[in-house]
Amino acid sequence: MGIPTAIPLPRRGRGKTRTGTEAPATFVRLDMTLSSPLPFGPLDRRTAHLCIDMQNLFADDTPWHTPWMKRVLPVVVEIAERHPERTIFTRFIPAHHPDELPGSWRRYYRHWAELTLERIDKRRWCR
Repeated sequence: MGIPTAIPLPRRGRGKTRTGTEAPATFVRLDMTLSSPLPFGPLDRRTAHLCIDMQNLFADDTPWHTPWMKRVLPVVVEIAERHPERTIFTRFIPAHHPDELPGSWRRYYRHWAELTLERIDKRRWCR
């Protein structure tokens, strides 16, 4: 007898048992309702809109530039405006100087020294 290739996963709520091989949901509409089935059920009042590091540091022309940032920004703004009580923004704050951090972070910021707080334009990370 061989090892099973898929183990059925329990599903919360109604619906059939999942195998883990189903296609992911495509997207959620701006009103935070379903446009296609989500694996763990519809979004509800407990759903949070997490905006991780939506900052100029990643949107502007920097070594950490994220090409899709300008494309997704209008959608993020619209969801945040429609659901401010369920929107949470995080902010990445770089180290002031590479040597203030230990271990891997020190090596990381020595590599990216131009993006430490002592060298970067303040407008890139706080606005």
